[in-house]
Amino acid sequence: MELEPVKPLKTPVTLEVIKANAVLREMKLVRQSRLSVSPLTEAQSEKLLKLGGG
Repeated sequence: MELEPVKPLKTPVTLEVIKANAVLREMKLVRQSRLSVSPLTEAQSEKLLKLGGG
């Protein structure tokens, strides 16, 4: 899934929150922290948007 920024999230989603979430902790960003751009699954994308209030 490719995403383009549309607007900022209402609530920042911290790395701590990402690591604590079962869906998000498997993101490549968490496992390979040097990635500035990493792919997301649809479930990860939806969870990030929900956590961020978007």
